[in-house]
Amino acid sequence: MLQANWLHLLLIGTMLYQAIFMVVQWKVFHRKEYLYYILYIVAMSVFFIFRLDRGLHFLPLHPSNILDEYLDQPLVIFAFWMYIRFGLFFLQLKEEQPQVYKATINLEKFFISFVIFKCIIIPFGIPRLISSYIYLGAVLMLTILAMKLIVRLLRQKNLLNNFLVLGGLCITLGGVTGPIVALFLPNMGDGKIVVHMGLEVGVLIELLLLNTGLVIKNKLIQQEVINTQQNLITQLQQTSKLKSNLSNLQQKISNDLHDDIGASLSSIQLYVEVIEKVFDKDPVKAKNLLELVKDYARDTSGNMGDIVWALNTTKVENISFEQKLKNYCYDLLSPKDISCFVEIPEWFGKKVTNIDVLRNLMMVTKECLNNIAKYSKASHCEVAAILTDSELLVRITDDGVGFDIAKSLTGNGLRNMRQRIENLGGRFFIKTENGDGTSIGIAIPIARI
Repeated sequence: MLQANWLHLLLIGTMLYQAIFMVVQWKVFHRKEYLYYILYIVAMSVFFIFRLDRGLHFLPLHPSNILDEYLDQPLVIFAFWMYIRFGLFFLQLKEEQPQVYKATINLEKFFISFVIFKCIIIPFGIPRLISSYIYLGAVLMLTILAMKLIVRLLRQKNLLNNFLVLGGLCITLGGVTGPIVALFLPNMGDGKIVVHMGLEVGVLIELLLLNTGLVIKNKLIQQEVINTQQNLITQLQQTSKLKSNLSNLQQKISNDLHDDIGASLSSIQLYVEVIEKVFDKDPVKAKNLLELVKDYARDTSGNMGDIVWALNTTKVENISFEQKLKNYCYDLLSPKDISCFVEIPEWFGKKVTNIDVLRNLMMVTKECLNNIAKYSKASHCEVAAILTDSELLVRITDDGVGFDIAKSLTGNGLRNMRQRIENLGGRFFIKTENGDGTSIGIAIPIARI
């Protein structure tokens, strides 16, 4: 008998140690559910201490009969209630399982109602047998309601759920065995700690399961922190990459403004100065120079427009690549009686989002169309875009007279176009023969568009 009492004291000591451990957990993680678990452990410990004192009388002061009643059934039900509160927040039922959360709240209401009811009737001195039957009925009702909740949680096959739910199941079964055992003992087992053996075993198993669940929970929290940090690192890397790309783009636009726009404006200025000098002496030469000034001004305006258009591709009202090319073809080729068919599929605007690619594709394509208008003597040309598994392909063809590639490659036009495409990581192709038209191909890796 003395050995059994020592086992009861050992369980109480284990529970108090668990309470201290949970206080440390609360200090570290500041999670309010740990406070509920501390209340559960303390309430259970106080309950067992006073039940054990009934037989051993080891406490210096013994509670009166009414106080002893309050420290009996209401206290153990209060402990169950705190465990439910702990599980509610520990499993984050409100956020992740709202239906189970509602069922848990209903179960809580029953716990609260019983505690209040029991505390009210104790002063009236209801006979212990009747009180025990009331307690047994309440425990059985709570068990039925708790079992429904436990089954719903176990069906979800969540490892963390399972540890906590199995712990709750052990407490529930241990709690219901006490009143049933008491029915077969003299005086309903009054003062006999054996009545609470089932609950003690249930609490002990629950402690083991809970500690395992805490290890899993802490690992999940650590993993969430690691994932959050990794996401932040990825976002910082992406931001750094975007800044680098933006800086490179700004440099390229600056170079274009200086090389193309600046050079064109300088040429216009020089031509205007020459026109001023020859205007009266040689009107024909002045007129020809004015035509050159007009061409430079048009090209400069177009290049500037291409830069602005590429930078505004995210705007809903911005004109599409296809429409911009069609407008340009109409203005450039119609006066030359050259028909032009432009086939740029709808996917182009969604797939090709790199500003640098858009701007250079537009400038190269327009340069090709300029050459068609000036030199090809064609009657028809086509511009088409195709997307393969690895590349974006753009093809510009005409049915004109063609040209000698060897001679043309010594000029700046084709060399500059090739350089623009190769700077994008792409390839530039020319296929032409005298009298057999011209086909120009552009291939850019998908990763760059």
